[in-house]
Amino acid sequence: ATQVLDAILAAREARSTDGAPAFDVVPRGCLSACERGPAVASNGSHGQALHPDVTPEGVAEILDVLLD
Repeated sequence: ATQVLDAILAAREARSTDGAPAFDVVPRGCLSACERGPAVASNGSHGQALHPDVTPEGVAEILDVLLD
Protein backbone atom coordinates (compact mmCIF):
# COMPACT_ATOMS: atom_id res chain seq x y z
CA ALA A 1 0.00 0.00 0.00
CA THR A 2 2.90 2.36 0.67
CA GLN A 3 4.08 2.05 -2.94
CA VAL A 4 0.57 2.85 -4.20
CA LEU A 5 0.38 5.90 -1.93
CA ASP A 6 3.81 7.03 -3.14
CA ALA A 7 2.61 6.75 -6.75
CA ILE A 8 -0.53 8.78 -5.97
CA LEU A 9 1.45 11.49 -4.20
CA ALA A 10 3.99 11.64 -7.05
CA ALA A 11 1.16 12.02 -9.58
CA ARG A 12 -0.39 14.81 -7.52
CA GLU A 13 2.97 16.60 -7.33
CA ALA A 14 3.52 16.22 -11.09
CA ARG A 15 0.06 17.66 -11.82
CA SER A 16 0.78 20.59 -9.52
CA THR A 17 4.12 21.24 -11.22
CA ASP A 18 2.42 21.13 -14.65
CA GLY A 19 -0.29 23.55 -13.50
CA ALA A 20 -3.05 20.94 -13.80
CA PRO A 21 -5.90 20.96 -11.28
CA ALA A 22 -4.99 19.31 -8.02
CA PHE A 23 -6.76 16.50 -6.24
CA ASP A 24 -6.97 15.71 -2.56
CA VAL A 25 -5.58 12.65 -0.82
CA VAL A 26 -7.58 11.85 2.29
CA PRO A 27 -6.56 9.06 4.67
CA ARG A 28 -9.43 6.65 5.24
CA GLY A 29 -10.24 3.98 7.74
CA CYS A 30 -11.25 0.51 6.74
CA LEU A 31 -12.55 0.10 3.19
CA SER A 32 -13.67 -3.48 3.88
CA ALA A 33 -11.43 -4.72 1.08
CA CYS A 34 -8.54 -6.36 2.93
CA GLU A 35 -8.73 -9.47 0.77
CA ARG A 36 -8.45 -7.30 -2.38
CA GLY A 37 -5.91 -4.74 -1.22
CA PRO A 38 -4.31 -2.46 -1.59
CA ALA A 39 -7.51 -0.59 -2.33
CA VAL A 40 -8.22 3.05 -3.13
CA ALA A 41 -11.54 4.84 -2.80
CA SER A 42 -12.41 7.76 -5.06
CA ASN A 43 -15.11 10.36 -4.76
CA GLY A 44 -15.81 12.86 -7.51
CA SER A 45 -18.18 13.86 -10.28
CA HIS A 46 -18.38 10.18 -11.26
CA GLY A 47 -19.67 9.31 -7.79
CA GLN A 48 -17.94 7.06 -5.30
CA ALA A 49 -15.92 4.04 -6.34
CA LEU A 50 -13.68 1.43 -4.77
CA HIS A 51 -10.61 0.42 -6.76
CA PRO A 52 -9.32 -2.93 -5.42
CA ASP A 53 -6.01 -4.64 -6.17
CA VAL A 54 -4.31 -1.36 -7.10
CA THR A 55 -0.68 -1.47 -8.19
CA PRO A 56 1.66 1.52 -8.45
CA GLU A 57 1.47 1.12 -12.24
CA GLY A 58 -2.32 1.15 -12.13
CA VAL A 59 -2.48 4.50 -10.35
CA ALA A 60 -1.91 6.46 -13.58
CA GLU A 61 -4.77 4.64 -15.31
CA ILE A 62 -7.17 5.33 -12.45
CA LEU A 63 -6.20 8.99 -12.35
CA ASP A 64 -6.53 9.34 -16.12
CA VAL A 65 -10.12 8.13 -15.93
CA LEU A 66 -10.99 10.25 -12.91
CA LEU A 67 -9.26 13.51 -13.79
CA ASP A 68 -9.30 13.89 -17.54
